[in-house]
Amino acid sequence: MCLDARLQLGARTSARLSYDHEFEAGVLDSLLRAPGALPQTALGLERNIFALGLRRSDAGRRSWRHRIYRGSFRYAGRRLEVKLGRQRIPWGVGRLWNPVDRFNAIGPLALESDQSPGVDALSLRWNFSGFHQLQAVHAPGPRSAEARSALRYAGLLGDVDVALSAGRFSGALGLGAELAGNWGESAWRLEAAWTDPRRAVWPIGAPAAAPPAPFFQIALGLDRQFDLGSGLYVMAEHLYDGNALGFGAGRAGRLLPFFETSAAPPAWAAAASPAPGAPLFAAPASAARFAGSRVVSLSRHATGLQIGYDLVAALRGELLLIYDWQGSSAALSPALHFTGLNAASFSLGAQFFFGGAPSQFGGRPALAYALAEFFF
Repeated sequence: MCLDARLQLGARTSARLSYDHEFEAGVLDSLLRAPGALPQTALGLERNIFALGLRRSDAGRRSWRHRIYRGSFRYAGRRLEVKLGRQRIPWGVGRLWNPVDRFNAIGPLALESDQSPGVDALSLRWNFSGFHQLQAVHAPGPRSAEARSALRYAGLLGDVDVALSAGRFSGALGLGAELAGNWGESAWRLEAAWTDPRRAVWPIGAPAAAPPAPFFQIALGLDRQFDLGSGLYVMAEHLYDGNALGFGAGRAGRLLPFFETSAAPPAWAAAASPAPGAPLFAAPASAARFAGSRVVSLSRHATGLQIGYDLVAALRGELLLIYDWQGSSAALSPALHFTGLNAASFSLGAQFFFGGAPSQFGGRPALAYALAEFFF
């Protein structure tokens, strides 16, 4: 349930506040939802509610939370646009993966793929003539070490949409490039990010802490609408993730079932160690440990295929298949979406996983889900 209020403060100034309640029940892996279901933001305007029998120990099976989904002030001048507060920073052109998006990227299997948690940020956009623009974004984060700042230029080069970005994300330096255009009756997209990590990590078994090596992440996609019945939509996209955590040449390698320790172990651990500074503990790895990138996968190569077809005017069927080339595993997600009512929409779907370990999807339990959204 989301209450949305918009206020026009003047000819060029406006404000928006969206207050959201959300209840979830079931077993949902973090792989299946948008990253940051409770986002680590600067203002921290989200909380879990423990009432009506809900306890902290229930978090893995059911939860009730409320949050400020969007809350911002906006000034829109002739050339300059300023936006301050919780907002969506929509960078990237990929359909399934967005390595360039370091602010709001959503995983390909997120159940609510159209909902971004948002980020607390200051965004400045200067609109040049035509379709060219320059944007600067600063997101402070809950701690100074998690701050993200970047510049992005977007424009047209002939018939191709082009965007270039550079920034510092949670201590890592990053460069990004986005290209999108048409190829006959198809549309193509290329998105690439280069990251130079600066935060030291201490893998289990390593002699000392050190920053990971720089890496590339690239997503290449092609989609087309075929004139078949009401229109058959087909999309294919491939991800190369040089920051893969898993098997083969991944950062975790054979130690994938374990975790990594930070470069600065707690004082109690260092004092108890047989050798000064040698950690005796293991802490769960997070996306922040891997250079501030929100595209964190186990497999270095993955391919997604999506098919969509309007069965009737208000009912659309979709099928998504993602294959992990390194671990020979796959995820299959069929879904039905009904949008025939002005104030409500409904989705019914399932997700099935195939493959053994070690792999991206092997061993994950299948799930079925129903989503109902009401707007008022």
